[in-house]
Amino acid sequence: MNGTTLTFTEAPAANVAIEVTHMGNAPIAVANELWAEISGVATAIPGYKYIVNTAASAAFISLPPNPRLGDSVWFLDGTSSFDTNNLTILRNGSRIMGQLDNFISDIEDSYFGFVYFNSNYGWRLLN
Repeated sequence: MNGTTLTFTEAPAANVAIEVTHMGNAPIAVANELWAEISGVATAIPGYKYIVNTAASAAFISLPPNPRLGDSVWFLDGTSSFDTNNLTILRNGSRIMGQLDNFISDIEDSYFGFVYFNSNYGWRLLN
């Protein structure tokens, strides 16, 4: 943000309304959260919240490549099946909670997110 100009590093998704509710040092509120269904093997996009479908098989989702401070992603067990078909979050070259390990969710109906901090601590678990 520079003066009254707001510049995006990536173009917002089609049909997404952006509403600036405050300009200054406080965070900017964005209307219309970005939700998407995801399953199988995929790579998450910063800023998205995913409803994960593991009804038929486990899912393997890579965290976004080249993360920046404050990038976040969220995951929801949409089919109540993480306990039988796990969701594995692949670290994609970054640390998760300071560790060089992937993250496995095997808790039915869970909802959690990650926010990126830095190269030493990597993605931090939310919720």
